[in-house]
Amino acid sequence: MQGVSTRGDDADRLMAKIAPKHHLTRDVYDLACERVAKCFKKFDTPVVWFSGGKDSTAVLHVAMDVAVALNKPAPHVAFFDEEVIPPETVEYCDRVRRTQRVRFHWLCLPIKHRNACSSKSPWWYPYDPDCPELWARPIPEWAKVEADYPLFQREPHDKTTGMIFPPNYGTVVSIMGVRTQESLNRYQAIAYGKTGHDAFMAADHWRHVRRAYPIYDWAHDDVWYAPEKFGWDYNRAYDIMQKAGIPIHNQRCAPPYGEQPLERLWTYKSCWPELWDKMAYRVPGAATAGRYGNTAIYGHGGADTAMKPPSLSWREFINRKIEEFPEKDRAKCAKGIQRLLDDHAMYTKDPLPDSEPHPASGLCWMAVAKLAIRGDIKGRKVIGLRAQARMIRERHADGKPTR
Repeated sequence: MQGVSTRGDDADRLMAKIAPKHHLTRDVYDLACERVAKCFKKFDTPVVWFSGGKDSTAVLHVAMDVAVALNKPAPHVAFFDEEVIPPETVEYCDRVRRTQRVRFHWLCLPIKHRNACSSKSPWWYPYDPDCPELWARPIPEWAKVEADYPLFQREPHDKTTGMIFPPNYGTVVSIMGVRTQESLNRYQAIAYGKTGHDAFMAADHWRHVRRAYPIYDWAHDDVWYAPEKFGWDYNRAYDIMQKAGIPIHNQRCAPPYGEQPLERLWTYKSCWPELWDKMAYRVPGAATAGRYGNTAIYGHGGADTAMKPPSLSWREFINRKIEEFPEKDRAKCAKGIQRLLDDHAMYTKDPLPDSEPHPASGLCWMAVAKLAIRGDIKGRKVIGLRAQARMIRERHADGKPTR
C-alpha cells in the first residue's frame, strides 16, 4: 500500500517546487495509524468527519483501529447528512451509526452549500426549514437538528466544527480524509499548512479546534485496496457508479450541486433516476445543469470563443456574467478574476490572449471567462487556475511547448 502518483510530469514538477516529496518504504496504513495516534494523545476530543465516501471510510477505520490499540473511548464520528445523497450512502452511514465502535453524530443541519446550477440562486441549504416540501428525504428520527445546537450558524462546513463541538469538549481535532493526489489545491493545503514535523496537521485553527489529514499521502489504489485487505465495510454507491462505467478517479460522494461536482451531476440521472427526479426540483437550475453541465454554458467541456457574443469584448462579457450573481456575491467573483488579471500584468505587458495561454503568464481570456461563468465564489478555482498558469510558465522557462 505505497501511494503512487498518477499525475502528469508537469504537475509533479510543480508540486516538487511547492514542497518536495519524501518517498518512504513504509506502509501508508501504518503511517496513518501513527498520525491518528498523535491526534488521540494530543487532543481531548478526536472527531472523524465522515461523508460515507472512500477517503473518510479509510480515516474512520484507521481511527477505530487506533482507539482499540490505545484503549481509548470510541471516537466521535460526525456525518453531515446533505439530504440529496444516494440511498446506498444512507444505508452505509446507518450501518456505521449502529456499530459500538463509534459515537455517531448524524447531523441534518441547514448548512450553506454552493449551488453552481444557478447564478441567481448561488446557495442552497440541506433540510432548509423554509421549504420542507422540496426535501429529497425526510430527516431520520435519530438525527440532530438545528435546535440541538445553540451556537449553530448557517455557514459552510469549516466554520461549524466549533459549534457542533464547543469548548466544553476541550481541545478538538477534526480528522479528515483529505488526500493530496485529489488536486493541486489539496497538495498546497498540506504543503503550506504543515506545522513543525507534523505535515498532516493544518497550521490554521479556530479557537479550540485543529484539523488533521492523516491519509494525505494515500493514492487512489490505497483507499480501495485497504477495504479489500482488511475486510472493511464501504459505501455500495461506488458499486453502482462502477457498473455505470464511471472511472474510479471520477467517483465521488459529495454535495452534487457545487462548482466541482457539477460536471458529474449527470451521474445521478444514470445511477439513481428516482433520486434525480427529486434533485431536479430541489434547487434552481438543477434540471438544466444536469443536461448542460459539461458544456460551455457552465464553463466546462470544450468551450471556445463562441460562448462570447462577437459584439462584446472579453471584459464586457465577464462583467455581464458577474452581474448575473446576487449583489452580495459579485464582489467575491470579481476579486478572484481581478487577481488573475493582475498576475498577467505582473509577468508581461502584452495583451491577454483570447484562447491560448500567454507563455509568460500562463493565462488567457478564455480561462478567466470560464471562471466568471462558473462563479468561483469560494475561490477554489482561482487557486487551481493559478497553479495551472504556473505550470505553463515552468514549461516555457524550460524551453518546452506551452500546449
